[in-house]
Amino acid sequence: MNAAEHIVECYFRHCKGCFTISDVKVYGGNNRQCDLLAYNVTTREQYHVESSVTHEKSWSHSIEDLCDIFDKKFRGV
Repeated sequence: MNAAEHIVECYFRHCKGCFTISDVKVYGGNNRQCDLLAYNVTTREQYHVESSVTHEKSWSHSIEDLCDIFDKKFRGV
């Protein structure tokens, strides 16, 4: 777990009151893992979080780009 992932996990645990688990292996996902899974028992909200850090001021992905990235990362496409 890198520093950005640790900060995000602390936010979900301390600020949102969630149970968290990090670096969850994705079976059949081409040697990949989820950065963070979080669950709030009270609200029953579930989160799958992938975090990263950049110095670019205009960085963002489109929905189509994210779908392609997740297909490669988690489904081994």
